[in-house]
Amino acid sequence: NKQGNDALNDELNQLEEKIDYITSNALVFSRAKPEDKLIIVKSFQRQNHVCSMTGDGVNDGPALQRADIGVAMGNGTEVAK
Repeated sequence: NKQGNDALNDELNQLEEKIDYITSNALVFSRAKPEDKLIIVKSFQRQNHVCSMTGDGVNDGPALQRADIGVAMGNGTEVAK
């Protein structure tokens, strides 16, 4: 129903605002899980930043692809390359 969708959209918007606040105040992210990397990339892009992401595994593929600059590290998988 529309009311339920509106409430869900409001919650998602509030969550994105919180994530954007965190990313706008952090200097470095390290040891991030692959799923968190994608959230971080999207947050920076919502704020009109150019975003670079590093990764070495197949799980990093979505964030590397979404980032403006994706950097495959070391002997990473073919997906990361």
